Amino acid sequence: MMQTSQRVIRKFNPGTFQSDREVMDQFVVRHRELAATLEVLRDNIDAESCQHLLLVSPRGRGKTMLLARVAAELRTDPAYRNKLFPVRFMEESHEVFDIGDFWMDALFYLAKECATTEPELARELEGAHASLAKEWRDPRLDYRARAMVLNAADQLDRQLVLMVENLQALSEDVDEDFGWALRESLQMEPKVILLGTATSRFRALDDVREAFYELFRIMTLDPLDTDECRELWTAVTVTKNQIKQRDMRPLEVLTGGSPRLLVIVADFARHRSFRQLLEELVTLVDDHTEYFRGHLEALPKTERRVYLAALGLWRPSTTGEIAVRARMGVRTTSSMLGRLVDRGALTAEGPKRRKRYVATERLYCMYYKIRRERDEAAVVQALIRFMMLFYQNLRSASEIGRSLADEVARAPNILEGMIRALREDPRVGVLAPEAAFLAYDSMIGGHLDGRRAAGDGAREKSTDAIAGGIASDMMGKARLLFHEGQGPEAIRICDEIVERYSCVASVEARVISLRALSNKAAVLSSEGRVSDAVAIYRDIADQVRASGVPKLQWIRASTLVNMGASHMELEEWKAALDAWKQTVQEFGDCSDTRTARSVAGALYRIGCVQLLLKRAESALHVIKEVKDRYGTSPDGEIREIVAHSLTVQGDALERLNRYKEALAVHREQQERFGDIIDAAGVSIEWRAILGRTRILLLHGRDDIIEPGRKAIRELYAATNMESDENLKEMYAWIVVFGASSAVSPSELADVLSSDQQRSKAFWPLTVALRRMAGEDVRVPIEVMEVAEDLLEQMNVLKTGLSELSESGVMPASVGQSLLETVPKLAAGARGVAAGLPPSPE
Repeated sequence: MMQTSQRVIRKFNPGTFQSDREVMDQFVVRHRELAATLEVLRDNIDAESCQHLLLVSPRGRGKTMLLARVAAELRTDPAYRNKLFPVRFMEESHEVFDIGDFWMDALFYLAKECATTEPELARELEGAHASLAKEWRDPRLDYRARAMVLNAADQLDRQLVLMVENLQALSEDVDEDFGWALRESLQMEPKVILLGTATSRFRALDDVREAFYELFRIMTLDPLDTDECRELWTAVTVTKNQIKQRDMRPLEVLTGGSPRLLVIVADFARHRSFRQLLEELVTLVDDHTEYFRGHLEALPKTERRVYLAALGLWRPSTTGEIAVRARMGVRTTSSMLGRLVDRGALTAEGPKRRKRYVATERLYCMYYKIRRERDEAAVVQALIRFMMLFYQNLRSASEIGRSLADEVARAPNILEGMIRALREDPRVGVLAPEAAFLAYDSMIGGHLDGRRAAGDGAREKSTDAIAGGIASDMMGKARLLFHEGQGPEAIRICDEIVERYSCVASVEARVISLRALSNKAAVLSSEGRVSDAVAIYRDIADQVRASGVPKLQWIRASTLVNMGASHMELEEWKAALDAWKQTVQEFGDCSDTRTARSVAGALYRIGCVQLLLKRAESALHVIKEVKDRYGTSPDGEIREIVAHSLTVQGDALERLNRYKEALAVHREQQERFGDIIDAAGVSIEWRAILGRTRILLLHGRDDIIEPGRKAIRELYAATNMESDENLKEMYAWIVVFGASSAVSPSELADVLSSDQQRSKAFWPLTVALRRMAGEDVRVPIEVMEVAEDLLEQMNVLKTGLSELSESGVMPASVGQSLLETVPKLAAGARGVAAGLPPSPE
C-alpha cells in the first residue's frame, strides 16, 4: 500500500477496507472501460435475458480496481443503486469445486454486502449459510443455496451483479458439470448478472463444445498508453508539475503499461527525482526480489522451468527456442506454455502455428537478468540509460556519490574532505549531490557559529570575511539545487542572500548581492519565467552602471551577455544582438580576463544568432573577429569559446556551399583544440569530426561518400561513452544519417555493432536501423518499442529531407526543425547557440 497526503493507493486488493469515495478517488485511469462496463449493466436492468461480461487481461492491469470502482458506482449512483446490487467474491475462489460451492460462496458474500445497508437480511443470510454448510452432503445443496440467493434478490428488489475473479482458474479447478450448471442458471435467471475477470482468453471461451462458449461479452484491458501512465503517475506521486509525455515513455516501456507495476515504481520514486528514479530502476527491481520470487515459486515446477526459459530469452520466442533453453521436449514445453498463457504469465504473439511467447510482466525479465548474471544486468542498465538519454534531457549521477552521503553523515573526517573538495572545485557536488548538501549545510552552520563566537568587539572586523564565506557557500548550495532541479529552493536561498547583504556598504557585499540576483535570474529562466529573468538582468546592469565602481564592471559585462541569452530564448533576436553588441562596445578594450571572457562569449553568440537567422556571411565576419582578438589566448575558458566559434565558422561555410573551406576549418579545429573537453564531457575533437561527417554525407556528392563513411567510424570511436550529452547527440545524428540516402541503414548498423562494448549503448538504435533496412530482427519487446519510436522519427525526417532536396534546400540546414532530438547548431557546453538559459554563476 502507498499512502500520500491525499489518498491511499493499493497495489493489491483495491477496495478492501476502503469507502466508496476512497475507491472513486483512487480510480484515475480506465474511464473508457468503466463507461463500457456500466453501459452493459445498464442495458441489463429489467431485461428478460442478461448480457454477462468478462474482463480479460494479465495480472496487474487493473481488473480488480475496475470491479471495485463499478461496485462503488452501483452503490452510489441513483441510476443504479435501486436496480443493481454488487456482490464481490474473493479474488481467488479457492473453496469452489462444484456448482454448490459457487452458490454457497455467492450466499456468503451477499450476506457480507448486505451487512451495512440491510442488517436484518444479512443476519438471515448468514444463518442460512451456516445451516447449509452443515448439510454439505445434501445432493440438492446447489439448488437450496441458489434459491436463498434469488430470494434475497427478491427481498432487495434488485438484480445481483456477481463479481467473480479469475474465471480461468475457477474453470480448471471445478468438476466437469460446473460450467453447464452455471450457464443454465445465468441464462434462465435474469435476477443474476455475472461480471467476471480472467487473466487470459482461456480455451473454454472459444471451444463450441464448452459451456462458456459465447456466454460472455469479452472486454480486453489493454496496457495503459503514455497519457494514461502519466495520469496515474501524477495521481499516486502527488506531483505539482505534470511529467512530460516523453519523460513518461521509458516507464511505460519498462512496465508494459501495467498499472500495478507503475504504482510500485511510483512508490519507489517518492523521495527521488525523476532522473534518480530511472538511474535506480535496477535497484527497484532488486529491492522487490521477494515479490518476484514469490510469483515464481507459486508456479508448479515444470511450468516454472519453462517460464524461466522464456524470461532468459527475454525476446518473443518460439516453442522450439524455449524448449531448447528449458532442456525439455517440444510437446511438454508447448503444453506448459499454454498453461502459462492461461495464467497470464506469458503472452502469445503471432498466428497459431508461428506463435512466439514473451513474459507479460516486463520487469520479471529484468529481475531474472539482474539476479542471474552480472553481464546480463549490464545489458539491462544499458537499455535504461539509452531511454533516459533518448527520451529525456538528463544528466547521469555517480553510484559512488550516493553511497558517499552515508559516509559524510557518519564520519567527520570524510565530511571535512568533502568540504575541502567543494571549496577547491564546486563541480564536485554534481557527482555526489546528497553528500554535497550535507557538506554545504555544515559549512554554512560553521560560519554562523564563528560569527557568534567572535563577540561584539570583533564582529565588525570580521563581517566581510564571514559574509563572504557564508554567501559563497550558500551560493554553492543554490547552484547545486538548481542543477538537481530544485529551482524554487534555489530561488529562496538567492533571495536570502540578497536580503542579507544588499544593505551592507562594502564592495564585497555588493558583489555577493548582485551575483545572487544573477543566479536567481538564471533559475527563473530555467523555470520558464524568462521575461522575469530579463528584468532582473536589466536591473543588475543598471545598478552596476549607476554605481560607477570599477571593480563591479565585470559583473555588468557578464550580465549583459546573460540578458542577451534570455532574449534569444524568447526569440527576441534584435534585443539579444543589441545586448551582446553593447557588451563588445563597452568592454572590448578591457584586458581583465573575466571581462574578456564576456566579450568573447558575446561575439560568439552574435555569430550563432547570425547563423540561425541564415546570415552566413555576417556570422563569418563576427567569428573572424573572435579569432583575431582571442585566437592565441592562453585562458582555458576563452580557448573553449574560440574552439566552439570554429564550429559556427564551419557551419556558415557549409551553408554557403564552400565545402572545402568548411572541411579545412574543422581540421584546424581538431588539430588546435581537439584536446578540449567541455563541461558536458564532449570533446572538441568529436565536434570537429561531426562537422566533417555531416559535410561529407549530407550533400549528395559521390566523390566524398567514402570519406564520409570513414568519418562516421571516426566519430563513433571518438564518442565519449561516459558523457550522457555526447551519447545523446550521437544518437540524434545517427538518426539524421540513417534518414539520409548517403549511407544505408544497414551500414550504419554495422558501424554501431563493430565494437562489442560500445554497441550496448546503441542497441535500440541499431535495431531501428536494421528494421529500416528491411531486416528481420528478434529482440526483447522493450527494445523493439523504443526502436519503433526511433524508426518513426527517422521516417519523418526522411520525408522532410526528401521535400527539402526537391525544393533545392540543402539537408544540412534542417537542424532542429524536423527532429526534436537533433542538436541545435553549435550547441556547445553551455548551450549558447541553442539559446538555452545561462548557468548560474
